Amino acid sequence: MCAHFDVDAVLAGGLETHASPAMLRTAEGGAEFVDVVPVADGTGPLVAARRAGFRLIATAARAKRSLYSAPLPPRSIIMLGAEADGLAPALLNMADDTVHIPGTGALDSLNVACAAAVVLGEFWRCHRTPAAE
Repeated sequence: MCAHFDVDAVLAGGLETHASPAMLRTAEGGAEFVDVVPVADGTGPLVAARRAGFRLIATAARAKRSLYSAPLPPRSIIMLGAEADGLAPALLNMADDTVHIPGTGALDSLNVACAAAVVLGEFWRCHRTPAAE
């Protein structure tokens, strides 16, 4: 999915340091196009990224701002959490903006893969080039 939406890299906490066969199968041939960077300290790399000019966008089911009304600058890091627990409070507190994915309200949240697809699709829509049409 990340390769489909032209994501450069994924910073991932709690992962093995190598790509397992199951992970590569799930990536459906896109793993060679996206760097997966395991991080032990979730805040350190984000502090460095912010210093380098990136904006930190968090997702949260109860955020006040909709994904579709929030500015999504080209140099953004999108932070996604697990469905049950969401993002850690330390990561939410670091965010420059926190957005929710609007829906019917029948479900409290989407699983992380579905949420990533929606958010990355919107980000790509905002920044795609005419050649990508």
